[in-house]
Amino acid sequence: MQKRTKKSSHPAISILWRWSKRLFISALLVAIFSPQSHAFFGKVIEVPEGDLVVVSANGVEQRIRLYGVATPVKGQSFHEKARILTGCLSLKRNVEVTNIYRDAEGVMNALIRIDGSKENLNLQLIAYGLAWVKTNECSANMCSEWKAREVLAKSNFVGLWIDPDPIPPWEWKKQSRSKINQSRHSGTRNREKANLEDEVTDSE
Repeated sequence: MQKRTKKSSHPAISILWRWSKRLFISALLVAIFSPQSHAFFGKVIEVPEGDLVVVSANGVEQRIRLYGVATPVKGQSFHEKARILTGCLSLKRNVEVTNIYRDAEGVMNALIRIDGSKENLNLQLIAYGLAWVKTNECSANMCSEWKAREVLAKSNFVGLWIDPDPIPPWEWKKQSRSKINQSRHSGTRNREKANLEDEVTDSE
């Protein structure tokens, strides 16, 4: 009678298999229980910017940026109108917050739905013509609807679209930084020129 020989597996393969199972289970648990995958409820207590609110939930206050949209920043036209609109719609209201991700500064970027409203605050600002869709960031299925609403607001000259060519805040910031750098370089050149003229005068 032929004896069955037990197959021996390589120790390294066994270790790798065990670690793979552990990593898979850990990743699964993180996906299930991570707070980023769940919505929570709170109340808007402050509106620093049109696309930035402070929400209080369970005694904890946190700044939340509206995902996928950008309102005019300070120094731009319609900056204050966007902030006022966000305040009128959400301040002291109960909201549902769905976290999408945290940015490099640790600020939560989320969808915010005001209690009693069918549409997210994000979309409402676009419909009122006081926000741009951040096309480089907004890639979810709903973003195509947001973009369509932006086009509609633009075609009807609603809000900031009364301006034939409004500058998105990210472009406005780039232009502002460029002007500041040019001013600094110009100031440096003027100081160098003045110093050189002083040296020439002293040598005479």
